[in-house]
Amino acid sequence: MKTVKLPNTIKKISAECFSESGIESIVIPEGVTEIGGGAFYCVNVSSKLESIVIPNTVERIGNYAFQNCNKLTSLRFPSNLKQIGQYTFANCTNITFENDLPEGLQSIGRDAFYKCNLTSIYLPSTLTEIQFEAFKGCPNLLTIKAMMPTPCGISASTFEDNTYFNADLFVPKGCVDKYRNAWSKFVFISEIDGTQGLKKCDTPIINYSNKELSYSCETEGAEYHYSITCSDTKSNVGNCVKLDACYDISVYATASGYTQSDLATAKLYWIDGTMTDPSSINSVQRRGILVSSNNGTIGISGLEEGESVSFYSIEGKTLGRQNSSFGSVNFSTSERIVIAKIGNSSIKIATY
Repeated sequence: MKTVKLPNTIKKISAECFSESGIESIVIPEGVTEIGGGAFYCVNVSSKLESIVIPNTVERIGNYAFQNCNKLTSLRFPSNLKQIGQYTFANCTNITFENDLPEGLQSIGRDAFYKCNLTSIYLPSTLTEIQFEAFKGCPNLLTIKAMMPTPCGISASTFEDNTYFNADLFVPKGCVDKYRNAWSKFVFISEIDGTQGLKKCDTPIINYSNKELSYSCETEGAEYHYSITCSDTKSNVGNCVKLDACYDISVYATASGYTQSDLATAKLYWIDGTMTDPSSINSVQRRGILVSSNNGTIGISGLEEGESVSFYSIEGKTLGRQNSSFGSVNFSTSERIVIAKIGNSSIKIATY
């Protein structure tokens, strides 16, 4: 079993549900609020899990949920996350977290990030508990932005000594003395100045539906700055012109109190439409299909409801097939180049 897509009716991933299952990628649907203890746990760092999509509805990630998932390379924290359990990401030695810990997070369990090779961490203002050795095994953690106006208690082994003695700890204005008393083992403590400590605006999501492009992100009040180009816009001399029928779209977001987001990109392809009325020549149309990809996850929108999309490797191996829901599909893969077949049209997609 390589790829798993779960039905939208699920509300919880039960304890040890996929432990030792051998799955390589999974998309958890919106509506799930909890990932249970040991849900993806593997013994002796033998996990095959490489890719996971966690929806923003998840509030709790249980003890040992991803322990020993050393092939997992990226993960995005859900925006409604409130609790991270004990050993949740322990020994996820190759993981990169795509966003900061969200405001609303209240608790980080013991050894939650053990050996995660972190270099920086943002601790939200809502955090009230950081348990024993939460960041043990992260000696390269040298930038910490703690936004709590009142520091929660920590132990002498919550962080590695190299972090305590060499890291820059940034705290809210007027709170240095509080942190010097409560987190006394830290040597370098200073107030947040300018943009230090400001969270980055969430990366926009590009969507295409009903012949309209739209942009959205989770940062409230965001404004979108976009660019649309087409390689078909050209001038030259000759009697034959090859048309790509593709728009290149890029967009970033800004918002008051946030730094600029990362750039999101997508391609809008024009492919053959479906013939809804064979008696009318007007029913044969071109239609837009939006394709985006990021770290092995492909998103396609502009589809008809229930429309099937097949995915193939560059060598022609079948990777999977998905039917659209609300006009879109998401597909995770470790392949760097994927061919998506929609009807009679094929699209070549770079996934990384």
